[in-house]
Amino acid sequence: MAPAPDPRSAGARPAESKAEPPYATLLRTVEALATRSEAEAWQSILESAVAVVPGAEAGSLRLRQGERYRFVAQVGFGEEVLGIETSEEAAVRWYGDPEGWRRGEPRILSREQLHPTIELDPNNQHLVERIGKHMTQIQANLSVPIVLRGETVAEINLDSLSDPAAFDADSVHIARDYALQITALLVARRDREELEARAREFEVIEAATEALRGATSSRGIAERLQVEIARLMNSEHVVVGLLDPKDAALRLEAAQGLFEAFLGAEVPRGRGLAWRALEQRQPVHTPDATQDPRAYLPPARRRHKVPPHEQLVVPFFASDGSPLGVLGSGRRHPGRYSPLDVRLLQVVANVAATALERVRETEALRQRLHELEVLEQVSKALNDALAARDVLETVAGQITKLMGSVSSGIFLLSPDGQELRMAAARGSFTAYLGVGVPKGQGLSWAAVTSGQPVLSADALNDPRVYTAFRQQDLPRSRAVVPMYDSQGRVLGTLVASRNEPNAFSPKDVGVLQVIANVTASALERVRSSEGLQARLRELQTIADISQALKDAATRQEIGERVVSESARLLQSEHAALLTLTPSRQELEVVAGVGWFSQVEAFWLPRGMGLAWHALESRQTVYSPDVADDPHGFTPAQAREGGLNRSQITLPLLDSAGLPLGALICGRDAFDGYTPQEVQLVELIGNLTASALERVRTTEGLLERVHELEVIGSLTRALSDARSGQEVAQTLLAVARDLSHADWVALYRVSARDRLHLVAELPPAADFEAPHNPGLAWAALESGQPYLVRDAWSDPRIYRNGESERWPRSLVILPLLDSAGTPVGVLHVARQAAGALGEQDLHLLSLVGNVAGSAFERVQVSESLQTQIQEKQALLDLSHLIEETYPQVLERAIERIRQLAGAELVILGRRRGETVYAHSVAGELELPWPLAAEVSVATLSELGLFERGHVHVPDSSHYPALEPYARLGVYSFYVTMASRESGAECGLTFCRRAKGGWSESERRLMDGGARLIGALVARLERTQRLEDAYERALRAIGVALEARDRETAGHTDRVAAMATQLGQALKLDPTAIRDLRWGAYLHDIGKLTIPDAILLKPGRLSPDEFALMKTHAPMGDDLVRNLPFVPPAARQVVRHHHERWDGRGYPDGLKGETIPLPARIFAVCDVFDALTSERPYKSALGREAAALELWQSARTGHLDQDLVGLFLRLQQLDSVVEPTD
Repeated sequence: MAPAPDPRSAGARPAESKAEPPYATLLRTVEALATRSEAEAWQSILESAVAVVPGAEAGSLRLRQGERYRFVAQVGFGEEVLGIETSEEAAVRWYGDPEGWRRGEPRILSREQLHPTIELDPNNQHLVERIGKHMTQIQANLSVPIVLRGETVAEINLDSLSDPAAFDADSVHIARDYALQITALLVARRDREELEARAREFEVIEAATEALRGATSSRGIAERLQVEIARLMNSEHVVVGLLDPKDAALRLEAAQGLFEAFLGAEVPRGRGLAWRALEQRQPVHTPDATQDPRAYLPPARRRHKVPPHEQLVVPFFASDGSPLGVLGSGRRHPGRYSPLDVRLLQVVANVAATALERVRETEALRQRLHELEVLEQVSKALNDALAARDVLETVAGQITKLMGSVSSGIFLLSPDGQELRMAAARGSFTAYLGVGVPKGQGLSWAAVTSGQPVLSADALNDPRVYTAFRQQDLPRSRAVVPMYDSQGRVLGTLVASRNEPNAFSPKDVGVLQVIANVTASALERVRSSEGLQARLRELQTIADISQALKDAATRQEIGERVVSESARLLQSEHAALLTLTPSRQELEVVAGVGWFSQVEAFWLPRGMGLAWHALESRQTVYSPDVADDPHGFTPAQAREGGLNRSQITLPLLDSAGLPLGALICGRDAFDGYTPQEVQLVELIGNLTASALERVRTTEGLLERVHELEVIGSLTRALSDARSGQEVAQTLLAVARDLSHADWVALYRVSARDRLHLVAELPPAADFEAPHNPGLAWAALESGQPYLVRDAWSDPRIYRNGESERWPRSLVILPLLDSAGTPVGVLHVARQAAGALGEQDLHLLSLVGNVAGSAFERVQVSESLQTQIQEKQALLDLSHLIEETYPQVLERAIERIRQLAGAELVILGRRRGETVYAHSVAGELELPWPLAAEVSVATLSELGLFERGHVHVPDSSHYPALEPYARLGVYSFYVTMASRESGAECGLTFCRRAKGGWSESERRLMDGGARLIGALVARLERTQRLEDAYERALRAIGVALEARDRETAGHTDRVAAMATQLGQALKLDPTAIRDLRWGAYLHDIGKLTIPDAILLKPGRLSPDEFALMKTHAPMGDDLVRNLPFVPPAARQVVRHHHERWDGRGYPDGLKGETIPLPARIFAVCDVFDALTSERPYKSALGREAAALELWQSARTGHLDQDLVGLFLRLQQLDSVVEPTD
């Protein structure tokens, strides 16, 4: 940092100089202004101010330049501050009073006011660093603004370095006078400079006018301006930019120095200093263009380092105020352009504007003359053109000839207005004939959209160019002009091209526009003529087609006639009529010529091909080249043959606008149809649609009548069906007859989630389809029918063998009941592909609806019948088990086995953790361990005790049942019969076949099992009660035996013999029980006999015997009061003393009127009495007793048959003689 300046050093006057009169100092300043340079003059002004103003020891002078203030002089500072710039805001903040600043009033600043101002001014930080520490030594400051013509143009700062009060009113007064004098001097200087500038301007005008006098073109003016600007302005860099009157593009037409690299470039609108000058309509200056963000650098120069340079850009305008261009001047070093330089360049610009207007008027006249010549030549060339194609070919040649184009092309708007298609060409464009440019893409669409010509200086790198025309083999420069008819409607575009980049001038564009206008008029003329011819042709076509369709009664007839006539009238090699199928998902080829006749059984799926595209858009679709059309579709049957290249596809709609089908006409030639021919096809299509609608109405009525007949006959045929099999057979017969099918079949859903074949015509082997992703299951799950045109190639078909053996055409129809629940699937098949169609599908769907209702009716009937049978079977079973003797249980188990269709039924009774076989019914034999018992754990594992039943369709899938599977027993059903304690049991049903039992069968088995469980529980309770009764009654009998003093064991022996005899007679267990109980109680009536008579050792008297005989009826009376004693036991008590011959007591019954239990007991009682010792007799031996017993029988005491059987049981029958 340099030391602070010394007030006595150079640049400061001695104190005594302050006495010099101020005006003497001013005179010296005036002299300096008149004789020195501007920098010296400013330094002299500052030195004068420091010398004149009392108290001033140092100072600086700031001069306004544009929007900023620049330090141009200094006194008394050790650091250089010259060249530093500050903003006006910073200057005003230093001064401290905006109003005083504008009025030019001097202002004194103290030390305290000065430094905060410096610190608050961020723009002065650089200044502070430059002037150093002397700022801290300033004790006072006097700021003197200099105002000229209402603008503060400068400021003098005077500083005191030693005395804070150095400046007083005298100082301010002198400073104010000084400022006024300096202002006057500056005005005088500026007036003198203005006169000099005006003189210089006249010189420049004269020189520029002379330089431009011989210029005859815009480019010539630009080139001369470039030379003259460089000479007059001493410029190292010069550029002249002109606005094209056609497209208002700003092009750099002449250049020198740095700008030479930009020659020919276009400056994008709104970019750079040139457009800023044009938009603001005033000059634009920048001290360094490389640092100015407003400057524009063309892409070609962005790769190179551009050195710093000052730039001045001046716009110039025509007499009507429209912009013409800009002049640019540049110098290597900044700060060299003065206001006079700006004025001089503006003078040159005005001269240039006048010259350019004159030249352009001349050029316009020449251009117009040339255009008239072109107009004449093209018009003559088109005089003989009678068709649009002739016009196009002629114009394409004229563009090449008159404009020197290496290639030319003509684009025409497509009928749908969505494409511009190349219709004629010359040169390399010929290879692109027929190429269409989609709407909104490429130069041609840009031209017709904007209504203006479009130029491309380099088409290979121009992103606006459509991709197909951005090829290396095509010319680089393109000029595109739109064409419109007299109504302003777009016709197309003309395209001219040259190999050189940027090769087309506005003159060329004007010529091309003239050709476009002539072409549009010629096209409109020939199209009008063609329109009249086309109208006559249309009328003839209406007559021909109407005559052909007059008596057509079917779609087939309409198709054959329309296709034939269309091919003839339009000279088309290919034609076809497609109609919409009833499902509205396919288009069927009804008739065709050309390659369409090769298509066998072809249906076009929805969304594929030009036909569907036309139907969905409801517009005629013209494709010049089907192979390249994204909507084109070629069936496999026709890919080997020759296909049409150009095609018209017309949607056919009925009077309500609903789709009917499509009409197709095709030619082998590329772009083979004219718009008039397209209209002709549309006319044929309208007539065809009317005929199709008429036939459809008639066919619809006939089809409806046929449908009603089919429904009626099928309903009648199914009304008598009483089973599902009858419905199935009737359904198959009707379906086969309706569709002329080769094979029909009906599948039903089995309990194992499989489709089971239940009926087919003709019959074949059984077949069962598992649940799979095939169409049968898809139809069941979706409830929708499927039409398969070719099953051999359809991936949706479930295959379980070689597909070549299958029929190719299929209808797969789900049968649904009224609730939409699947009943089954109907398959209808024909061998040929495509043999079944939409109409077959429709009729079969009607049949399926009727059949579904019939199946539902039969199923409901069968279900009710099944339920009735179940109820009846359970009712029969309940009647069967009303008895309580043990044989009932066996019979009940056998009965339920028969009802369930089981081969084996096991009644298992639980004891602890094991279930044992209690009863078995059936013919299936199992090894004893497997049939005898099973663990509770195994049954728990199967879920029996949790769910109450277990259904096993296939035992091989259950590890616990694997031993049974190895024996070939697969189906099991285990159900709990009773959970009652002591009577817990269940039934196990078995059979060899897999698949188990149906739901209704299991329901019946569960109901029967519950009845059997109730029987088992009842038998268990009855048995316990009977055992108690048995013990009680035996005790009574033994007690009676003791009182009567009979041989010990008489009661038990007689009961045992009676039981044995009853079993031999095959009495049921209950009858045997009753017989045994009667044996226990037979002498209970003796309780009423006195001991004197009962125990009398000798013979009884008649009275005593009469009393003794009352024990039988008295015993019956006693037993009658015991309700648990059955009638058969009472019969033994009352009638055991009856005789066969009727001489017994108490009722004198005879023969078989004596109850059988009494007769049985009497035989046993007599035999035991004979073989037992009594008080009144000794015991007989068995043989003797047998003889005596037999004798009693023969004499009428006992039943002789029973005695004979008894003796055989006792093996004593041999004792009795056979003759006996």
